[in-house]
Amino acid sequence: MTTENDVVTALADYKANTKTTKQIAKEKGVSKSTISVWARKARLTKRAKGRRPYTEPSVAHRKILSLVETLPMEVVGTKLGMTKQNVHRVCKRWRGWVPAKKPPFKEGDAIKWNGQFFIVVQAGITAGIVRDASGALIRNFHWRMTGKGGKECLAEKVEGTHRPKAT
Repeated sequence: MTTENDVVTALADYKANTKTTKQIAKEKGVSKSTISVWARKARLTKRAKGRRPYTEPSVAHRKILSLVETLPMEVVGTKLGMTKQNVHRVCKRWRGWVPAKKPPFKEGDAIKWNGQFFIVVQAGITAGIVRDASGALIRNFHWRMTGKGGKECLAEKVEGTHRPKAT
């Protein structure tokens, strides 16, 4: 048995649009259609049909967003079997969730490439300045290639004490 107070609180919840009709009906012990009838009799505006939009990205979208953080959209699309446009669509939909792109390395990191060790002096997203074992600076050192070969990170970060020794 529903009371007048139940109807009033149900209509307040309906109008506030914070709960679904199903949730309100379950709380009051009535059917969804009963809530709709009460709302129509109270001359409340109808709610939009369909599911509510997501408030946060799905697991698949989060994976895309995390990859876009350091890789170009085209490479992410190729890696996940989708087009660059679909990756862009996900990034645009979750614009607030896409962190700014960060370089894969930071100043002072030791990296290894083709069996040689380098120290990162300045890091960008795709390239930077490194110091080799002889102490020479190498400018425009690319650690990411996105050509037709689809190569990703050519250099890898080295943990520990693997530092090039100046000669």
